[in-house]
Amino acid sequence: MREINLSELKQIQLDIMKYFDSFCKNNGLKYSLAGGSLIGAVRHDGYIPWDDDIDVIMLRGDYDKMLEIFNNSKSDYKVFTPQNCDYYCLPYAKIANIKTVLQENSSAFSGRDFGINIDIFPVDNLPNDDGEIESFYKKIRKLRDIHDVKMIKISRSRSVIKNLMLILLKIGAVCFNKHKIAQKISYAITAYKDNVPSKRACLLGMYARREILPADVFENTVPHKFEDTRFEIFEKYDKYLTSLYGDYMKLPPKDKQVSHHSFNAYWL
Repeated sequence: MREINLSELKQIQLDIMKYFDSFCKNNGLKYSLAGGSLIGAVRHDGYIPWDDDIDVIMLRGDYDKMLEIFNNSKSDYKVFTPQNCDYYCLPYAKIANIKTVLQENSSAFSGRDFGINIDIFPVDNLPNDDGEIESFYKKIRKLRDIHDVKMIKISRSRSVIKNLMLILLKIGAVCFNKHKIAQKISYAITAYKDNVPSKRACLLGMYARREILPADVFENTVPHKFEDTRFEIFEKYDKYLTSLYGDYMKLPPKDKQVSHHSFNAYWL
């Protein structure tokens, strides 16, 4: 296998994203760049210079339709979910180039290799009562905490005390299966899919309650420059990014301008 360098990896991700963009347009599906990829589009017209992944977000109806039909087409790309792959143990989807291998070093990802990929997250409807929203959020958070314990590796980069605490948590979660808990989470977050919501959230994101936003923030998109092409972003991207990051146009300190991922990538 030939190793893939960082610039080549980004180009492969861009190619996946271009295919995905065309797929969505051909099938009447909406999406937006999300998280750091959305900051990258707005602030840098492409990747954040030190970033090395692409995140996408879709309303639940579009997300479910995408999962239903994406793998029907013959291509080098495949969508993975805990429902269609018995060793995939994340509660959201990845679209991967199946002619590549990506070996992730930072999480206990079932010992299986995936191709270079982009992450696709669903946006789900919430109940219309704030108290019910809080109860629902806490229910999902408990499931995600169990999942996180199962996924995180013991690491020499952590202190002995933190590793001991993680070992104890892993012992407590020993009866849970990574794949099944991912399936359970991906099902649980759809509880209000038939609701007409005033608020929605990406319940699988990393920014907790800051991802709970008015429903209309997620509805309309516009094309925006990203590297050598244009991808869709929320029309109300400022509300989304401000809620998640505050002053998202301000660069972080130099020591924070680093990738948070650890992996090796190869062509098959």
